[in-house]
Amino acid sequence: MNLTHSSFHALEEVQEERVRQDDKWGGIPGADRIHGNGHYGLVLGEEFGEACESALEHDMANLRAELIQVAAVAVAWVEELDWLQDQTRPEEIGGPGR
Repeated sequence: MNLTHSSFHALEEVQEERVRQDDKWGGIPGADRIHGNGHYGLVLGEEFGEACESALEHDMANLRAELIQVAAVAVAWVEELDWLQDQTRPEEIGGPGR
């Protein structure tokens, strides 16, 4: 996969936001971050709502920041789903910590 400089920079910012989220809310799926899908959905919806509000207000700087947060929450949710899958089907996917 060839990433543009802009894509690479955006993904770096998402990773930095993930680190900030982990520092604030806990960083180990299934241990620090035991949240149901509803919780992630609510947080993702809240962040997306803030992004939409920034778009409506034509606040592009804040829109960009909110979209980085949206992406980071989505990644956290995927990490949690992957961790749960590892716990429920370890013989099929190589066990925890694949």
